[in-house]
Amino acid sequence: MNIPIEIDNIYKFNDQLLFELYQWWEERFPLSEYKQYIMSFMFRNIRGSTQYQLHRMEIEINEFVRKLVTRINQKPNSSVRKHYNPQFVLFPDLPVYKKNVSYSKQLIEVNSGLHYQGICAIRKDCRLKKDIKDHVLENTELYLPKYGLIERVHFEKITGNLPKVVDYIFKQLLRGNFDPQQFIYLPKSEAEVIDKHIRK
Repeated sequence: MNIPIEIDNIYKFNDQLLFELYQWWEERFPLSEYKQYIMSFMFRNIRGSTQYQLHRMEIEINEFVRKLVTRINQKPNSSVRKHYNPQFVLFPDLPVYKKNVSYSKQLIEVNSGLHYQGICAIRKDCRLKKDIKDHVLENTELYLPKYGLIERVHFEKITGNLPKVVDYIFKQLLRGNFDPQQFIYLPKSEAEVIDKHIRK
């Protein structure tokens, strides 16, 4: 699987690149077959450099996804059933200024506002029949343990206007605020086949 991003042009934001990202996502995860969500991972305070914060956040997200995958697919490593695994494309993100000043201040008080945001795609015919938001809320102790660094996870269901969603999700990457190497594609078995020039 190849996400249509080249290192040489990642910082040259243009409509063509955005269209390629949208086309890739639409072909890979059609809304007719997948339930899709914009999701955000918000974290408790992590001391250290931005690089260290991102490293710790990725570890926590990996653990969250590991637990979720087994609830959706009993045999996630099976070559016959791996297409039932939920897919995550996540990028580092920073909060945007809100008219509500107190709300904006709250967003940047922890980790200078740094968090992860992206898209989650789950096949409609998977074994998890509940909405993923309800499932996570009903199993908070499993997914958001008190000893963990993830404070909360926000889900917003995607029902249409995918070009606008892709623009919104990929904004930080396309603006050059973060390195392409810092994106997360899960499960790992799928991530390993992403273009080498992005992951290395």
